Amino acid sequence: MHGVWSFTKSFTSTALGLLIDDGKCSLDTKAASVWPAMAAVYPEVTLRYFATMTSGYRAVGDEPQGSYAHGPSVTPFTPGPEPLFAPPGAKFAYWDSAMNQFANVLTRIAAESLEELFQRRIANPIGMNRAKRDWGD
Repeated sequence: MHGVWSFTKSFTSTALGLLIDDGKCSLDTKAASVWPAMAAVYPEVTLRYFATMTSGYRAVGDEPQGSYAHGPSVTPFTPGPEPLFAPPGAKFAYWDSAMNQFANVLTRIAAESLEELFQRRIANPIGMNRAKRDWGD
């Protein structure tokens, strides 16, 4: 069994590419157009900013705990009242809640789970064995 937690960031961006190829979104699609709860604090965050980890997105409860500097928020889909930084694109932040929100937005665009999309479009065709990886469910 292989833990693929950090790899899921690459898988998520691969899903973005598939959805762009399907004509369902673009790099410049604003996340708030898909997840309206982001509109108040994050109106300019696009899928490009999420994919490049430059969104500045911060969820409610995103405070470093112990040695874990990435949050962890138990509510990653609830936008926090202020971003990590502004404007989007100004800095890079390897931040778990931002990737969780990115996946949430893409899931809504795809109208299926990203795991199902990835399995159907990438993993199955190349023979990736689902039983050999742990998505961290």
